[in-house]
Amino acid sequence: MTDWLEHFAAFERWAEPVVVVTVARVEGSAPREVGARILIGLDRIRGTIGGGTLEYKAIASARDMLASDDPPARLKSTPLGPALGQCCGGNVALHFERFKPRAAPSWIKALRAAQAAGQPAVLVSAIEAPTARHLVVTATTETGELMPAGKAVLRRARECLAGGNLPAAKGRLLYELTGQHPWHIVLFGAGHVGRALISVLNRVSGRITWIDGRPDQFPEEIPGNVTKMITNDAETAVDEAPTGAYYLIMTHSHAIDLELVEAVLRRGDFAYLGLIGSATKRTRFERRLRSRGISDKELRRLTCPIGIGGITGKSPTAIAISVAAELLQLHELRAAVSPAERIA
Repeated sequence: MTDWLEHFAAFERWAEPVVVVTVARVEGSAPREVGARILIGLDRIRGTIGGGTLEYKAIASARDMLASDDPPARLKSTPLGPALGQCCGGNVALHFERFKPRAAPSWIKALRAAQAAGQPAVLVSAIEAPTARHLVVTATTETGELMPAGKAVLRRARECLAGGNLPAAKGRLLYELTGQHPWHIVLFGAGHVGRALISVLNRVSGRITWIDGRPDQFPEEIPGNVTKMITNDAETAVDEAPTGAYYLIMTHSHAIDLELVEAVLRRGDFAYLGLIGSATKRTRFERRLRSRGISDKELRRLTCPIGIGGITGKSPTAIAISVAAELLQLHELRAAVSPAERIA
């Protein structure tokens, strides 16, 4: 959800009005999920709600809204088959909301603050009111306009913060959770595969810590969601990683790889531990790690080889795509379950 805030900031810098179109409800099959957004200005577009006829019609409606004095918010429901001739067969409700130039309201500022602090937040939006109302709820604060039945709204929002499994839409309100399932990847190795992985992974939302002891291996330009860390101290690098991180180990040295794998396994609180290499490399590492006191139960949490099945290419790009797909599968699975069910 947080990418659209960056797009909104761009329209603020340009001092241009913008309509934010949000997928508010989905019944059946649809091009995008609830919470997907597209931002539409007079001449610029950022984001997507899936392309095709639905997006084309949404852009036209948004630009009509920019040119009118109509209410600043509205909900439009569209059956994709009968209305648009699309084969998805579902029904999508889009929420349109118009903003004036350089007029970020308090609730957007609150979302930005929560994102900057890495703090989970729930955005509650009234999706059927002609005047849009929003409430941002964190563990300790509420910012924005309290909805009707305010205490119930707060209770549901905080249930969402605690469990992460509240339905996205409830009645006339849309609940969106952000920051509850951090997507933090710790990548060791700035070689050819590491660089290819960064070029793929930086296109998905989340944070990446990229670590290598060789400063000359990093490219000159580092993506904004990537933090570069130059060190050969494996234990310190692992200690500083957040709880629930996804580790990828692909350094230039098998000895360094071994130390890193051992450090991550001993720490234990990771979502994923992937080691580049063959089944033979895994067998050798397992033998050495057992001699250091690592149990078979712990070793079963090591993924090696890495990547999804069916992709046999050995080029850096092929490996990067395969590994990124594996991480996305695991991340979405973890985000769909309660905290008690997640691997810790």
